[in-house]
Amino acid sequence: MAARVLGRTRLTTWDALPVALALTHGALLVTCPSVPLVAVGLWWNANTISHHFIHRPFFRTRTLNAGFSCLLSLLLGFPQSLWRARHLRHHLAMEGRRERTDLKPAPLDIGVVVALWAALLFFAPGFLLAVYLPGFVLGLGLCYLQGHYEHAQGTVSHYRWLYNLLFFNDGYHVEHHARPAASWRELPGHRASNSNASRWPAVLRWLEVVNLCSLERVVLRFSALQRFVLWRHERAFRRLLVELPELSKIAIVGGGLFPRTALILRRLLPESKLVLIDQSESNLAVAREYLSSESEAEGRRQKAESRRQKAEGRNQKAEGRRQKAEGRRQETVSGRQKAEGRGPETESRKLPSAFCLLPSSPSDPRPGSQEFVNQCFEPETPCDCDLLVIPLAFVGDRQLLYEKPPAPALLVHDWIWRRRGSSAVVSWLLLKRLNLVKR
Repeated sequence: MAARVLGRTRLTTWDALPVALALTHGALLVTCPSVPLVAVGLWWNANTISHHFIHRPFFRTRTLNAGFSCLLSLLLGFPQSLWRARHLRHHLAMEGRRERTDLKPAPLDIGVVVALWAALLFFAPGFLLAVYLPGFVLGLGLCYLQGHYEHAQGTVSHYRWLYNLLFFNDGYHVEHHARPAASWRELPGHRASNSNASRWPAVLRWLEVVNLCSLERVVLRFSALQRFVLWRHERAFRRLLVELPELSKIAIVGGGLFPRTALILRRLLPESKLVLIDQSESNLAVAREYLSSESEAEGRRQKAESRRQKAEGRNQKAEGRRQKAEGRRQETVSGRQKAEGRGPETESRKLPSAFCLLPSSPSDPRPGSQEFVNQCFEPETPCDCDLLVIPLAFVGDRQLLYEKPPAPALLVHDWIWRRRGSSAVVSWLLLKRLNLVKR
């Protein structure tokens, strides 16, 4: 087991890099501590430096390795040897083996961790409660996500270059379990053919499990979420629609479930025809209900506005009659003063001015029509519309849509890190933006 799971204890040139980064991690914690730094630092260190030190200790002597284990314990906030024992048991369990019952935490690691928490409690309780403890809990949460989704659907690798550059090839997880004692630099050379791989790093792999449609159904259940989603999306739409000419026909792909795009465009562009395209008839039924309710509410608002304008008109007419009567009274008083040989009164009376707002036309424009199409959208098919809107949950070649838009203008709901063309952030909390491209 030791030959397979643990590498030889030796100091190489490349081992100096994680040692230097561990010292840098400690310097950052001392000089500029914050909740994000504590959380991300714990997660990153536990899955890079600390992890590789478990399988391939960096130094030749036990004394130096024990000292470095104490340093890692201080950086992580829990004993490095406890993490080592737990992780090696994980490898044994994955292989169906029962060995190394002597895997126990080192007393020295436990001592430095107890001293760390005691010092924070007695000398900096405010910092402990406001910064370190929240960051520590968040860091453990990230570590849980990392460990869980590395094996949630079997052992899974992630081969994107950026993550593996920042995390010392930690994405090569299938390869790591095949060769636990291999150096992090050797893992890309042992890439398994036809291995189980994901486009997401393990900590974000829950995005594959959590279906976007299920999140939409959550929004359907809470009006507060609906208001938030509409508010954030409308801001982004307003920023981008000003770049487009008049739109007579708009096609919305995946417009079912909570039809935020249709509701917003109906409000912003009431004269445009909306075509909702969804392969789910049940989703379209939900959209019909929402748009019908919105139309009825808009009709009630228009009737109330019309009544208000009529009442305002009557008030203005009454005010006009009152001003005419006041003018006639002033003429009578002036004529009486002239007959009596007196000049006009020295103190003039200030009359209230008439309202300058005229009632608008009572014939408000009728909202544009809407059409519901129950079919699967094909990106290669030209779209007979002025604007095509693509949802975040679109399954297909999104890059092809960006390169060859099937409509004169294309609005794409996309992840916040995918900026294309003219773009507006919907919400950092939702990790979402709107991209506008024109052909």
